[in-house]
Amino acid sequence: MKYFRLYIPFLLIMNLAFAQSEVENALLWKASKGDQEAYLYGTIHISCNAELSPDVEKALNDSDGLILEIDMSDPSLQMRMMQKMMLPNGKDASDFLTNEELESLEEFVNENVKMIPDFAMVSNMKPIFLSSLITQSLLNCKNQTGYDQLLLQKAQQQNMPISGLETIEEQISALDSIPHQKVYNEMIASIEEDQQEDIKMLDKMMQYYNNANLKGLKKLFDESDSFLNDFTDIALDKRNKNWIPVIREKMNDKKVFIAFGAAHLIGENGVVELLKDEGYKVIPLN
Repeated sequence: MKYFRLYIPFLLIMNLAFAQSEVENALLWKASKGDQEAYLYGTIHISCNAELSPDVEKALNDSDGLILEIDMSDPSLQMRMMQKMMLPNGKDASDFLTNEELESLEEFVNENVKMIPDFAMVSNMKPIFLSSLITQSLLNCKNQTGYDQLLLQKAQQQNMPISGLETIEEQISALDSIPHQKVYNEMIASIEEDQQEDIKMLDKMMQYYNNANLKGLKKLFDESDSFLNDFTDIALDKRNKNWIPVIREKMNDKKVFIAFGAAHLIGENGVVELLKDEGYKVIPLN
């Protein structure tokens, strides 16, 4: 199930994080120390027919600000993101693939990834982002929405201050630590396989997430090996550690609702444990 391992926005990071600690079935947490309070919420960055639970909406309404991984309300975000998502120095997929592999990838994208009119438009995109677009095409639904996007919309409706734990440049820099060639190799191997099993696993993942069944997700991801495990420290742990001073500063000002990929909650270097190390009381809510 090679392709299932490539979905960076959620699948990979969740797998890496779960390997490190016991899992509690909760996506919504509360952190407090003295008169400081914050809600922590583990999201999935793309999902089918996503909806916020009443408990999550109540917690957001009880907060004075929303903090996402990156500030998705920033009007310059899309342009900055597009600049960083492209391969540097004028390179494209042909610099990493044989002619046969390139033809195979182009044919697969043109036939299966409906959101991309033509492969030529993404041939110079970094493979980690192209692999994410391909995986999204495997989701068995038309209405694909991220929980981060839903939270953003709710916060904007309430004129709530919105900010980020890191910049888009910092986030993409972490993903850049994963060698492009290795991702291309995995992508080519993946598209040569039957995707039906991967689709079933994606559907099961959605069910587990919607039920806050992190133990079920752990079991699911334990069955999926990945060469990307070597990059846990940069892609996950280091980012978590960088976020803690930001979270601490934000909590000094107001009660905040902090949302990030669910994997960042869990593990010895997860946000929950790191905040506990800072003297915060962190408890699961839902």
